[in-house]
Amino acid sequence: MIQQETKECITAAILAESMRAERIHGLYHSSHEGYAVLMEEIEEAQEILEKIKEDASILWDVIRKDGNGTELAFSIYLRAISCCGEMVQIGAVAGKYCRSMQKQKEPEEPEEFSENEKRIMDVFLGRSYT
Repeated sequence: MIQQETKECITAAILAESMRAERIHGLYHSSHEGYAVLMEEIEEAQEILEKIKEDASILWDVIRKDGNGTELAFSIYLRAISCCGEMVQIGAVAGKYCRSMQKQKEPEEPEEFSENEKRIMDVFLGRSYT
């Protein structure tokens, strides 16, 4: 399980990336556009994760032959950083999607969202608490 402090850093990175993308490109013009961008980011993350799996499989082969595999582990480390970046972009796209769709209709907030998740959604949607 990820630590709360780490989760908060990731949340901040997602929000910053989402706002940066919105400043540069504006909101999505349709749900179709937002979905297409989301799927592109998901595919990019999947490609990196597949490479991580391949490296891990090769690493296991090296270990079974009593090898060290440090280079492979370092490759996995670097790819994990790239994959985290893609995951941040997935979250950013989802946040931008929510803000884009807010113009059309207020999003439903299911009961299963915690208060903290509702606050995060409010920040994503540009809502204030006052």
